Amino acid sequence: MENDPRAAVQQFSDTCIRCGLCARTDCGNFPEGTPNLGDICESLLSGDENWRHFPFTCALCNRCTAHCPAGLKAIDACKPLRGMLLPQHDELRPLYRKFRTDLKYNLFSALKARTSGDIHNVTYLSGTPDLGGEADHTAFFPGCSLYAYAPDLTEKVSGWLRAEKLAAYTLYFCCGSTFYDSGFYEEFERYRVRAQAFLAEHEITRLIITCPHCGYELPQLLEGMDVEIVKLSTLLNERGMTSGISGKISFHDACYDRYDGEFGELARDLYPNAELVPLAHEKRDTMCCGGGGMVSVYARDYCVYRRTMRLAEVDETDTDLVLSTCFSCVNSLQRSIGSTPVKHYLEPVFGVDVDWSAVYDAVDALERDPEYWRLTGDDNTDLTFDEA
Repeated sequence: MENDPRAAVQQFSDTCIRCGLCARTDCGNFPEGTPNLGDICESLLSGDENWRHFPFTCALCNRCTAHCPAGLKAIDACKPLRGMLLPQHDELRPLYRKFRTDLKYNLFSALKARTSGDIHNVTYLSGTPDLGGEADHTAFFPGCSLYAYAPDLTEKVSGWLRAEKLAAYTLYFCCGSTFYDSGFYEEFERYRVRAQAFLAEHEITRLIITCPHCGYELPQLLEGMDVEIVKLSTLLNERGMTSGISGKISFHDACYDRYDGEFGELARDLYPNAELVPLAHEKRDTMCCGGGGMVSVYARDYCVYRRTMRLAEVDETDTDLVLSTCFSCVNSLQRSIGSTPVKHYLEPVFGVDVDWSAVYDAVDALERDPEYWRLTGDDNTDLTFDEA
């Protein structure tokens, strides 16, 4: 896999035709006078750090390049720019520490472990290979936000997959996006080796996913392995597992589903009795929820601006409910009091409502726990999967 961020940035710059279309995007990252992405790449490659903030305030949502005439994607500039700049600025590394899922103790693993009763009891796998056939080599891969923030929903989906003899296991680790997207390239390579060894040890050859971001990142994490990736929504549709809710619903499409739209289309199919009301920007032209690109840990104002823009559009839409295939998007969008309710698309399908007040109370309690800060104070606690 390509792991030379500087070479990737140079390739982007060489391919960019400097049309300026990206620089006319209203995401907040392109105020008047901001150069196009190609020029920003060239400037940073030359050592000029006037635009050094730009990659870290980018949502990596690709909205600015959704219709790029050269076929470029913003993530292919800003993600390797982060990988190039992060080693030059040690002061940035601590900002991302609690989202470093390559380390044993992070926000997601600690929250899950603490909710289970013991903050030290980090586990990566549950289930028993007793279903027979392909199911015994299949694992549900909920993604770190879903398993940490919505354990009841995760358990309900896991139980359904077992009952349908589709997956014997549930995996509780990350696709790597939470730190790889932030520029931790070398760390991702080490994590990839460990993750692949874990899957091989347990003879897991099929993963069932629900998150578009995982769908983007996992092929890189699993490069060189013969592991099939299947969308949960495909299986739900095949087994007739639809929601009976009616009324008007809209979908906030995840940015990582922008180009092929498959996650969103499959999720929409699960709501045959509802009236689908389009948002002004959806599918290929979808807008960021405000939580994209780990920007919240670097410059929270950018996140608030993007979330406000998106929710203003939601509030102008005659809809009763907004659904999303991305649990992180739900986390971002439902934070605004008074806006249209926002849920993950699996909640109505499985009849499980996520209590966000309880989620945030749990996070607050975790962050008040001195043991949490002690455990996350050491960058050398590599996630080795030894305890699995």
